[in-house]
Amino acid sequence: MNNQWLCLILTTTLGLAGCGSSSDKTSSDTEGDTRFRVTLNTSWNATDYPTNYPSNAHWSPLSGTVHNEQIVFWEADGQPSTSGIESMAETGSTGALSTEINVGKNAGYSQGLIKTSSIGQGTGSTSIEFLTNESYPLLTLVSMIAPSPDWFVGVNSLSLLDNNGDWIDSQTINLELFDAGTDAGLRFTSANDESNQLSLPITLVSSERSDSDFENGVNHSSETYVATLVIERI
Repeated sequence: MNNQWLCLILTTTLGLAGCGSSSDKTSSDTEGDTRFRVTLNTSWNATDYPTNYPSNAHWSPLSGTVHNEQIVFWEADGQPSTSGIESMAETGSTGALSTEINVGKNAGYSQGLIKTSSIGQGTGSTSIEFLTNESYPLLTLVSMIAPSPDWFVGVNSLSLLDNNGDWIDSQTINLELFDAGTDAGLRFTSANDESNQLSLPITLVSSERSDSDFENGVNHSSETYVATLVIERI
């Protein structure tokens, strides 16, 4: 519901005239492309996460973009979800998120959509290669755990540069489970419930033991992660 937030970032925070305004650094200001591969590995299974584990467990495509620090597509404990994050987290659709990415691309803040294939079961992997350069050193990616009310994993504005300003060679990131704040459902297969009316900030999933096995985004007893993201420079 919140394309206005994306525009707000581009206008009030950055002092631009509008979402389509140009920036000092555009997509033509490249300094040599670097190729990366990202792989989403999921470990959502009925043994480790037995509470209300659905019969049709799967994951939406891993989707996102590379960008600079002048744009943010989502953040935890901050602004409510944009329409793109809401649609991804509730339905797995990437259409609205792609539109938001294109807004950033037209303003010179991001490149195009990065999108893998989906994962047709709870445990599996999916990967994709992409090019970036020093104008776009930050990585944002998301994937819906499905079915679910509005739960997803992802990284927000993750730097692909190390502390010395060099490209990282590889990195593995444990992914916590987030609640997009757009649906009040409590279980994976809960019916659509937008009784909260207004979107709440994105938070880590914490639920009653009778609803799911997650607390602060991880397994409540083993503290294991439902997925990992592997980044490799190739």
